[in-house]
Amino acid sequence: MRKRVWQDWRRIGQWIVGLSGLGALFSYATVDNPGWDELVNGGVDTALVVGLAGVYTFFVANGSGRAFFRRFTFSTTVVWHACAYLLLFMVGRMMGYGVTGRPLHEFFEGNFLASVLFAFVICLVINFLLQVNRLVGHNVLVHFVTGTYHTPHEEERIFLFLDLVNSTAIAEQLENKQFHILLNQFFYDLTEAVLETEGTIYKYVGDEIIVSWPWAVGKREGNCVRCVLLMMARLAERAGWYEEKFGLVPQFRAGVHGGTVIAGEIGDVKQEIAYLGDVLNTTARIMGYCKEAGVSWLVSEEVRALVAGEVEMVWEDKGVFRPRGKVQEVGVWALRAKGEG
Repeated sequence: MRKRVWQDWRRIGQWIVGLSGLGALFSYATVDNPGWDELVNGGVDTALVVGLAGVYTFFVANGSGRAFFRRFTFSTTVVWHACAYLLLFMVGRMMGYGVTGRPLHEFFEGNFLASVLFAFVICLVINFLLQVNRLVGHNVLVHFVTGTYHTPHEEERIFLFLDLVNSTAIAEQLENKQFHILLNQFFYDLTEAVLETEGTIYKYVGDEIIVSWPWAVGKREGNCVRCVLLMMARLAERAGWYEEKFGLVPQFRAGVHGGTVIAGEIGDVKQEIAYLGDVLNTTARIMGYCKEAGVSWLVSEEVRALVAGEVEMVWEDKGVFRPRGKVQEVGVWALRAKGEG
């Protein structure tokens, strides 16, 4: 969590630096007889507005407030966030007037109402796009707009396949609605680990979640294996809540593997960015082999070799197995944090 907080503050700083210059230039270009004061005023106003909006985005909307906003529908969330950003826009501008010594009453003069309406529309559009991006997946909308995957190409990626243990039995034990609530909460609790380790949720398949990292990102600080450890820690932390609400504590099996895949847009009426290749099939087989190996999660030899120097872990060689329908055998390893039994 600490790493993600630092990353979020760094992103806010980057937003402030990048957009303050644009705000200064906009202020300079939209007034008569512009001078140094317009550059300073525009830069200060933008820095304060962007700073407030950044804190709200990372630490409220996508941070401590995520559980709160989950109760709202898509349209309600869009309007809520738009109003919040509008309020922050006005507060930031007022703070800017105070910092630069401009009379505050000037803020409410001229075309004040028109400016507020325009700002609200902009906030509404931006938040609509942000919520769409949340629905289709992290940065997927950006990739569609920029055409990153319009032409299929090869990528080196690491995948984590994870599924809920005994999901059929749990579904029989609980009513359908209760099982859906449990599964939704289960995925929600695992998501923080994905964000902390810079992963992307590729898709949900029934009771299964698939997470992906570009090769270098998954390697960095052992992100792809740290993710599983953080997930286990989160479920242990929430065990009492699950036991009280559902009478059980969910557990998972997971497999981690990586290699070359083909990435590209697929579909017509419903499009998505798909990864295709033997790597995904093998990762699914590694996850399935956990039960036979008697462990919660396994890592392929390729991933172990990649991240062994990045994290201090205890590695246990589980030998090789031959995935169903394949000729080539796969070496797999179980691992745990040092100090664990």
